[in-house]
Amino acid sequence: TRTCRVWRSRPRFWSRRPRARLGPDEYVVCADILAKTLNMLEDYAESIALLRDVIPSSIAAFGLDERRTLRLRYWLADALLHAGTDKAMIREAIEVFEDTSLRWPRVFKGSLEGCVETARAKLTLVDTPLPFDVGARVECRYAESDSDVSIGDLFDSSDSGSESGSESSDDDDDDDDGCWAPGTVVAHHYREASFDVGYYAPYQVRLDSGGLIYVVDPPAQIRPIIHDSE
Repeated sequence: TRTCRVWRSRPRFWSRRPRARLGPDEYVVCADILAKTLNMLEDYAESIALLRDVIPSSIAAFGLDERRTLRLRYWLADALLHAGTDKAMIREAIEVFEDTSLRWPRVFKGSLEGCVETARAKLTLVDTPLPFDVGARVECRYAESDSDVSIGDLFDSSDSGSESGSESSDDDDDDDDGCWAPGTVVAHHYREASFDVGYYAPYQVRLDSGGLIYVVDPPAQIRPIIHDSE
């Protein structure tokens, strides 16, 4: 709650800093927490607006190589990358990741090279046309064992019993058509943090039951809807 109050008060803070109750350090820390939360909630537009406002002030107060500024720039690149398929935003994400990756090892352990590679992979993918547009009505196939997934859970709709989840077995194709659930495509080139570097699922789909799934192997797990009750 306090973080949200800080976000709403940001114009007053930076324009009248001597009268602010928060110092620059606490303000930037709150912005860091809020940006991380917004990205987790996939509210990327709000995160980008916040970070575009705060980062210049953080750079002025602490410098470009300081850990707080680096973290804010990381969240900005992450939000830009996941906000959609706009090439200009993806290119900006790549530029921010590339610059931040050079500075990151001086302050933090680890490397951001995987982030750079993943961002470059998405820029390549957005030029690859997909059969189903965002908003298209489709049916997605998943195994019987996935039928007890609760509404709102995210699960892999390609999990039809194969170890990798990337292809169906011959038995499934020949003897069992699996469970087909209607839904709507909500995103192309969907990614989670647990995915391999550079990998994106072609589709994210919101099922009519309310759950969100991602599809990794079209056309085996996604097809045009046959009987649409909408």
